[in-house]
Amino acid sequence: MALPRPIRQPFAILVRLIPYCICLMTALTVGMVILHFLNDMAFTGSLLLFFLTQCFYIPAVGMMSLLFGWNAANPGVAASRMILFIPMGFILGGATSPIMQQSLWVRYFAHFFPLTWEYEFTRDITIRGAGFWDIAPEFGGFLIYFACILIVFCLVFYGTKQKELAHQKEEVL
Repeated sequence: MALPRPIRQPFAILVRLIPYCICLMTALTVGMVILHFLNDMAFTGSLLLFFLTQCFYIPAVGMMSLLFGWNAANPGVAASRMILFIPMGFILGGATSPIMQQSLWVRYFAHFFPLTWEYEFTRDITIRGAGFWDIAPEFGGFLIYFACILIVFCLVFYGTKQKELAHQKEEVL
């Protein structure tokens, strides 16, 4: 039996997130359609714009999940680490109270969590009917946030790869 080839690029790991991204996008869409047809949710904005924001939000959550569980011994340990950033997005992101009523430090710190961005885009696009140019400043900020997560992900990947190569080199000697 041949040993599996090592993953050489960080994007090979990120490609593995695609099925999860598709499932979450489907769940969001089905849930919103059900709420809309039951008259429990008004959708006044552009569906395409909403999907555009989701195409970045969902991978951002996936990368954060991978980063938090990077060196976990098993999936259970990795899942328990998710408690550090998923609920904080609910608490600080505006689900419990309007973010503008929070302290200034909370408004800035809340943007560390992907769910905060999700709440902003969902409210702006679905409820307020905002167009692209209305959300452009927030979307630009989110793209910077996304790029930072991607850079950190690549740095962690290559740092781990260097450690693994050094460990393999020691074993050979």
